Amino acid sequence: MNLRELRNQIIHKLYQYMELPIVPQDQPGKKPPYPYMTYKFIVPYNQFNHQGNYSQKLAPSNDERFEYDFEEILELQPQMTISLNAYCREEPDSQMIAYETAKKAMDWFKHVGYQDLLDLNVVVVSIDAFGDRTILVVDDYEARIGFDVVLRTTDTIKRRIETIEKWDIEITIK
Repeated sequence: MNLRELRNQIIHKLYQYMELPIVPQDQPGKKPPYPYMTYKFIVPYNQFNHQGNYSQKLAPSNDERFEYDFEEILELQPQMTISLNAYCREEPDSQMIAYETAKKAMDWFKHVGYQDLLDLNVVVVSIDAFGDRTILVVDDYEARIGFDVVLRTTDTIKRRIETIEKWDIEITIK
């Protein structure tokens, strides 16, 4: 599982639906125009205490001298938590615009983006309630409404063990 690629695909699909900037949180640089959203993978990989599904099989050998190698496979279902925030400022109803923006993103995770996530082998485990994360910026408030979403995917770890199919032994008797 490539975490970076998975993150990029999820954010790209959400961006296509939202049609507004969705940028990493806690990054230096100029802020996009309001309204916009930020994301942060606050728990990028959590396997909990599950051992996973372990299996073994014979696989074609990478060594031309041998027909097969032994392959051990561990299949896991890790979870990740993404924190999303909607931002709005300097609008007559900034708070409500931030709520509506966050609600639209939540709708994508709850239902609209179901097939997009399924295509990425991702399912939504849970979505937390909205939280008001508004802050005071000098002399004006920046409306921030956020929520966290927990996703689950699969991860496969493989280990290949070379087999010994023939062994020539030379015995010397003294």
